[in-house]
Amino acid sequence: MIQLSQLPVAELKQVIGPRAAAAVEDIRIALNDPAVAKRPELLVPPATTEGQAAELRLLHGLAESRTALTPAKRADAERFTELMDHHGGGKLLVGTDPSKTYHTPAEPTLWETWAARQGQAGVDLLHKMDAIGDIGWMVPKQAVDQPRPKAIFPGLDTIGISPPNSSWPSGHTYQQRFRYRTLMQMQPEDAARFRRTSEQLPISRLYAGQHWPNNVLAAAHFADAAHADVWSAHVRGASVQDMQGIMHAHAERNVALFKRHAGPTDFGPRLLELAGVAS
Repeated sequence: MIQLSQLPVAELKQVIGPRAAAAVEDIRIALNDPAVAKRPELLVPPATTEGQAAELRLLHGLAESRTALTPAKRADAERFTELMDHHGGGKLLVGTDPSKTYHTPAEPTLWETWAARQGQAGVDLLHKMDAIGDIGWMVPKQAVDQPRPKAIFPGLDTIGISPPNSSWPSGHTYQQRFRYRTLMQMQPEDAARFRRTSEQLPISRLYAGQHWPNNVLAAAHFADAAHADVWSAHVRGASVQDMQGIMHAHAERNVALFKRHAGPTDFGPRLLELAGVAS
């Protein structure tokens, strides 16, 4: 049984297979590298067919890596990915139901230890910040339309059902990253533990074939920037409406960035040919 909340990235790479380890590590580093936030070409669909093909190759490689796993490990990897999907980015970090199997039964869950320290006031603040943070991914998804990988490459071996909304940015990743930043501010002594857990979800979204790499990188870095401003406003005693306004401003800037820098989102057969995969 996978113990999700305790699973470090090194173990995650073992679960999804050694052939995917290098790609996973590259993504993990990019999620936490501030320099990536200053490179818009990494945060939107690539402007060239070659760039799009490189992203598709990565997703195809992650899917292909499952074929090298034993049946038991493949089942674990797929269950891991499905739990990441079903429980959402935010809930994963502090699972709200201790009866679930994504924590170690012998050890208190992140949620149990966190809630015990913070009390009801802390829980209420967390939920308020969650709701404010959702603006950051919901607005862009309504403003732009990037097809999911499965729509471009029907033969891609995905896990789970591809949602009908825009692939950009990753809502799961944004929600989870925003909550991680809130938890880090409220309980800084556990920041490293929260961060390790937070790195697993965007990787799982790529492993499932539900998002392009630019989707998860954009979501993580956009959430980091927005949370910094919203949390500063909270510390100053700003109203919910003021913090929502900050989120809308960030979301609108991110949509503008997409419209300035994003390349075409459907290259057709040429993309598959460059990626070296069959349709």
